[in-house]
Amino acid sequence: MGKLTLSLVIVIAFSIVAVVLNTGIPSILGGNRASWTKAITLTDDNVLIDILYAEPSKPRQVVVMVHDIPYTFNKDMWRNLDVASRLLNYDSIVVLFDLRFHGNSTPVLASGSVAVPYEQGYEGYVRDISSVVSWAKKNFNDLPIILVGYGESGKYVLEYAVGDPSVRGVALLFTKYVEVEDLVKEYGGPLLVLSDDFMWKSVRNILFIEVLRDAVGNPMWSDYDLDIFFNWIKNLGAS
Repeated sequence: MGKLTLSLVIVIAFSIVAVVLNTGIPSILGGNRASWTKAITLTDDNVLIDILYAEPSKPRQVVVMVHDIPYTFNKDMWRNLDVASRLLNYDSIVVLFDLRFHGNSTPVLASGSVAVPYEQGYEGYVRDISSVVSWAKKNFNDLPIILVGYGESGKYVLEYAVGDPSVRGVALLFTKYVEVEDLVKEYGGPLLVLSDDFMWKSVRNILFIEVLRDAVGNPMWSDYDLDIFFNWIKNLGAS
């Protein structure tokens, strides 16, 4: 191989690598690369909710993802877990948002020490979910809505879903069964649970996936576990 030919091969190889790095392998293979857009919505009690969303080319459902409740959490947890962007490859518009008193939905907390009004928590979080779902229905042509809750937010997700029969289904990740036992009895829609809480095994008519945690409490879900989660959402939207 001559020097000129070798140089051309090297240039072409570097060009291909550059395209892969800038475009993303999933995009080249027919998947979707996450391109996040900012939005806001106002709750009925005048709380400004900060939203990020991403759309695949041919969406069939909208997945509204609700982060865990401790105040160190916000919508970015879903991207850090590498769950949100992967949902785009399963025909899902992905909507992330900050609950009140979290992330960018709580600018008052950034101005100093502020007492968090816990008495507003339960009702307020449900209002936040309601506001975001209404926003999603308005902006995405009434595509089916699927709710995903993590940890403590699961009870607020279920509380909202019980009152809104238009919700296509609910997925809960690491929500404790004892915190939502009564709500599970009220909610009659499709329910998927990924958890290390074996009490969920006694619940009928749900899809339960056993997921363990490591020594410091991080989820030890496998790609197989997540594939069940992703395909459940895709199939639910198509039903």
